[in-house]
Amino acid sequence: MHTTQKDGSKPSFSHFNSTVFTGVSINILLHLCIGKLLLDIDNPNISNMDKIKGVKIILVDDNIPFRTALRRLLQTQFGCEIIAEASDGEEFLMLSNLGSADIVIMDLMMPKKDGLKATHEINWTYPFLKIIAVTMHCDKVYLKELIEKGFKGCIFKNNLYDKIYEAIDTVMNDHLYFPIEIKP
Repeated sequence: MHTTQKDGSKPSFSHFNSTVFTGVSINILLHLCIGKLLLDIDNPNISNMDKIKGVKIILVDDNIPFRTALRRLLQTQFGCEIIAEASDGEEFLMLSNLGSADIVIMDLMMPKKDGLKATHEINWTYPFLKIIAVTMHCDKVYLKELIEKGFKGCIFKNNLYDKIYEAIDTVMNDHLYFPIEIKP
C-alpha cells in the first residue's frame, strides 16, 4: 500500500471510502479506523452531540481494540452508556440485559455465530431491538438480506467515525439507516 498519492500528498481518511480492500490491506484499514477514532476522541473542536446522550448500547465485535476504541468514542464524545459487550453472536445471545438496550452495534463477520444469524435469532425474542450492522466488507453486504434479518441500519467501518452519530440518531428515531453504497 502506498503512503502517498500521485500528487505527493498523504491519503486522507476519506480517501479509503471508495477503495476495495482485501487481505493484509483490511488489517491496515482497521488500524487506520482505530487510530482515527482514538485521535479524534480528544479533539476539542468536535462538538458534543447531546441528542444521543444516555442511549444504552451493546457492542458486538470480535476485534477487541476496535470495540475498545468504539466504546471510548461513544462514551466520551456522545455520552452513550455501554451496557454490555460481546465478542461474537453466541456470546451476544447469552447476555441477560438484551431487553435494556436501545441500540446494538454488531459486526457482521464474527466467529462462532455471525451478526446475520444472531440478529435473525434475537428478533424472535426482542423484535423491538434496534440493531445497526458494522462491517468492512462493502462488497458482501446486501440491503435486502440485512433488512430481512432485522437490521435497522448499517455502517461501513471505514466510515464509522463520520457516520456513527447519524446512524444512531436516525435509528433511535425509528427510521432505517443504510449507506447508498449497499447493493440492492
